[in-house]
Amino acid sequence: MYKNLLHMHQPALGKKITELRKVQGLTQKELVDSCNLNIRTLQRIEAGEVTPRSFTLKLILETLNYQGEDLSTKKSNLHYLKEKTFPFSNKTAKVIVSLLIITAIASFFYFYSNDKDASNIQIENKIKSARKEITNWVNKGKIDAIISKFSNDACISTNTICGKKKIKEALKKNISHGYKIIKHTIISIQSNNDIAFEKYIATYKYKGTIREQNGITEWHLSNGEWIIANELYTN
Repeated sequence: MYKNLLHMHQPALGKKITELRKVQGLTQKELVDSCNLNIRTLQRIEAGEVTPRSFTLKLILETLNYQGEDLSTKKSNLHYLKEKTFPFSNKTAKVIVSLLIITAIASFFYFYSNDKDASNIQIENKIKSARKEITNWVNKGKIDAIISKFSNDACISTNTICGKKKIKEALKKNISHGYKIIKHTIISIQSNNDIAFEKYIATYKYKGTIREQNGITEWHLSNGEWIIANELYTN
């Protein structure tokens, strides 16, 4: 659906989005309500002040019913797919967000679901090992150790919990409420060189209640170590 303008940059990108929005007869507020985005984020994108992540851009374009060339940027991350409060909001995701998640995962699996070779297995084992470390650190309250497994610009399921500082603050708050991981079950790991997606189900305790969380983690290889770039909760 999106084809030609793969590397379109600001401010041309912002102007194009503004033009498409006006053609649809939408105000900025109406668009962000449909996309589940922050209005300030859209204002900055349209003003050419920031370049959106590719998934954020595709979410906007889907909402605008855009069928033309690709306006996506270089990165393909899980940032900003839905507005939820870290770590475990029970709000139901909007249908359009769910469809985008399914489409993104299906596309990735389609292109990278060849038979596993030794490299794929090695990547899978390293991510499983990293996940076990994180689970152990969470249960022991080792916040600094947990944070070391996140990239500097990582996001946790919302555009308000991004960067190590905010993630650390959120972790402190939730661990203070008794957050413990009872079981983390990895459903699948799909990888391609320096990027991998982990689909999982986690059973955890929070404020004295046992709960279950489905999620997708985007891992990046950085300086020989697999770290979390984004964490998306899907239920």
